Amino acid sequence: MIKQIFKIKEKIAGFTLVEVLVAMTVFLLVMTAIINIYITTLRSERVAYALLNNESSVRSALEFISRDIRMGKNFSLVVKEGIQCLNLTTYASGAGGEEVKYCFSSSDNAITRGPQNPLDQQEERITPINIIITNGSFQLVFNPQPFITINFTAQVTVRDINYLIPITTSVTPRYLEF
Repeated sequence: MIKQIFKIKEKIAGFTLVEVLVAMTVFLLVMTAIINIYITTLRSERVAYALLNNESSVRSALEFISRDIRMGKNFSLVVKEGIQCLNLTTYASGAGGEEVKYCFSSSDNAITRGPQNPLDQQEERITPINIIITNGSFQLVFNPQPFITINFTAQVTVRDINYLIPITTSVTPRYLEF
């Protein structure tokens, strides 16, 4: 009878406590690595989406300026007290020309749009408040048609890290002046 009990125990196969502990430790190490990779990927994705949204906002403001330039005439550059402005008459909003100016303000770190006559109305900011515009400049060349280059750097802060987005474009108006 005792032999039968020992035979039954010999037939039952299983893992020892040490084998189970080693397997659980390896499993936990692998899961920890996978979770860390997943969290890092999620954070990177959030940063990428935030940068994409901010760059899209900057590009939208740039397209707003470009549209007025393409539909404009009578271009001039004015630099006064650290503010560079591009003055123009635009026909983008419909009939009749609207005299507007676009300015890079180093004190406000923004791009603004307003009337050339400051008594008409207040200038409005066309770049989002969370985006800092640095190193902004307009370059105006007549050869014989006006050729405007817009160049600036947008600084965006995402998760306490500053990212610089350089933006440059050149625009020629559709209205030909000869």
